[in-house]
Amino acid sequence: MKHINTWLRTLLCVVLTAVLLSAAAMPALAVGNSSTLATSGSRYVVTASGLNVRAGAGMQYSVVTVAVRGTQVTYISNLRGWWYVRLNNGTTGYVDKQYLTPVNATKTGNYTVTASILLMRSRPNTGSSRVGKLNRGTNVYVSDLNGDWGYVTYNGTSGWVALKYLSASSGTPKVATKVTAGSVYTVIANALNVRRAASAGSTRLDTIKNGTTVRVSQVTGNWAYVTYTKNGKVKQGWVSTNYLG
Repeated sequence: MKHINTWLRTLLCVVLTAVLLSAAAMPALAVGNSSTLATSGSRYVVTASGLNVRAGAGMQYSVVTVAVRGTQVTYISNLRGWWYVRLNNGTTGYVDKQYLTPVNATKTGNYTVTASILLMRSRPNTGSSRVGKLNRGTNVYVSDLNGDWGYVTYNGTSGWVALKYLSASSGTPKVATKVTAGSVYTVIANALNVRRAASAGSTRLDTIKNGTTVRVSQVTGNWAYVTYTKNGKVKQGWVSTNYLG
């Protein structure tokens, strides 16, 4: 009997060791109840109104700081289900992963609105004035990033939107329903020719890439006289309105 007990204890130790080694070797962890995997260096956004960042992996540790909703953090590692993260200001600590969601937009490009209604604001913060709104499913081009915000232009209106309500998309923004002088638009063609006169047969002055923001000062038929910046220089010319969104 003594030999059997010894054998059982040995077997139990081997099993526990194998389990612990497997857990330590796991390269990624699921975020909350989703299937999204966390890897070192991945970016996440806080969904709670205030998320405690603690000195250790547990509720018993002191709070280093509080990350408000919308704050972006960088995932570093995991310890007993608590995530060790770094904030933009360099502060590090442990947080409860259930209050984090992956950052969808990390670079400029085409995105689709996932919120039922997404407000466009004059500046990259919730306290600035509203300049427009976008419905779910709208395709937009993010031309600039500022923290948790992206700058978009849609149908002549430009503004900042919260990146957490955007999802990467292969779709392109719709052609503007009406191009008017004094408004700002985004080039939705892969490459848009800029011409000397409002005609496809006139001399080509330049080519503008997809996502470039232009300001229209004059409209003639299906042509618009635009001003834009390229390589640090302000340029002007005529473009087809069929490729402005």
